[in-house]
Amino acid sequence: MPVMGDWPLIGRGDEVRLLTGVLDAEATSGGMVIAGGAGVGKTRLAREAAAAAAERGWVIRSVQGTAAAQAIPLGAFAQWVGHLDDQPLTLVSSVIAALTASPDNAPVLVVVDDVHLIDDLSAFALHQLVRRREATVIATLRTGERVPETVTALWKDGQLQRLDLEPLSRQQCILLLEAVLGDPIEDRSAARGWELTGGNVLFVRELVKKCRPAGWSATMRTDGSGRVFPRCRPH
Repeated sequence: MPVMGDWPLIGRGDEVRLLTGVLDAEATSGGMVIAGGAGVGKTRLAREAAAAAAERGWVIRSVQGTAAAQAIPLGAFAQWVGHLDDQPLTLVSSVIAALTASPDNAPVLVVVDDVHLIDDLSAFALHQLVRRREATVIATLRTGERVPETVTALWKDGQLQRLDLEPLSRQQCILLLEAVLGDPIEDRSAARGWELTGGNVLFVRELVKKCRPAGWSATMRTDGSGRVFPRCRPH
């Protein structure tokens, strides 16, 4: 069975095309925000876009929003901050300059994971970065969370596109399970997998972790017809 990082990307072809489209020279926006609930695969899609950009020769800058850094001005961009005694606007300008510096003027993609967790000054820096079109930005956002107004303005004003990512469909969920497990899944098992996960990729992963092939075989049962089904119960 593949390790978690090697799972196939199933059911996201349209989304990948939209994301890689923002890397094209004729793209009209400064990037994209991938919004969705926890576990639907936002970070994975952002990483796919970053990998595609890297293959094209882009420089990738990765930023992670965290609750711990929210109380620190420019905490999300700490590794690019220069002199801390500078004025906020000077600090923001220096961060943007450091983020966008690249060899041979290669294009830069800034990937911000969990953008709802960045501090207000980092949000302002991101806003200025996008508005100046000095880099392309792809950010992930958990829906239902408070988002800095300067970030919200980016897609409301059309500076960034917004992609609302839904869970996988029933058929996509079954295809993913079959691809990871390496065998077709009997109808009742497929229905159970869909019932337990609702197409949430994180839940699918947890299900497979609990019902991986060795443990799966140990809990097989039969309905008397000769067919077997995994007995998998959530903890």
